[in-house]
Amino acid sequence: MLPKLELKISGPYNHILSDDFNYREYMADADKCIENFNKNFNKFKKRTTSFQKAFIKKQKIILKLIEKYSGYDWKGKSIPIYLINITQKPSIADPLTLKFRDNLDSMFILLIHELTHLNLPQKMQFDAGNKRSEQWVNLITRYVALELKLDLNKATMKNFSEALELEWNLKNKTLKKFIQPNASPKS
Repeated sequence: MLPKLELKISGPYNHILSDDFNYREYMADADKCIENFNKNFNKFKKRTTSFQKAFIKKQKIILKLIEKYSGYDWKGKSIPIYLINITQKPSIADPLTLKFRDNLDSMFILLIHELTHLNLPQKMQFDAGNKRSEQWVNLITRYVALELKLDLNKATMKNFSEALELEWNLKNKTLKKFIQPNASPKS
């Protein structure tokens, strides 16, 4: 069963992750910091409108394609996705936090990448230092992005060529079948 994706734009979460958040300034005059933040945050929310509309149309197909290429069922009933207006910190899978960009292809590639981390079994999900794990995630991301006709040149991560080093054709065999050749499909 596909999880429900919940797109969220949280003011407090954006505030504490913002590039210019300064704890000392906040403690000295929290009301002023929040007022300044809210002005920029409202502009940010308006910038996300086109992504939110496109997201509604593509979310189910993205989930189905990730599942198709990975061979793993989704766990859980819902996945919250936070859009963040930051420049310095990377997007992360847990909690799924996307560094917002105005380019839709770039946003969807980021979304696919982070969702793929969540689709893989726990032991394979978050080992960012493991080149093999990132290759698996990027290979699935690449297949899904190409099927959705997204421009991979717009991706912020540029290591899709490393994923191709695996020489695995996911159109003929799921990732799960490559990793666990005797595994039954989608279990």
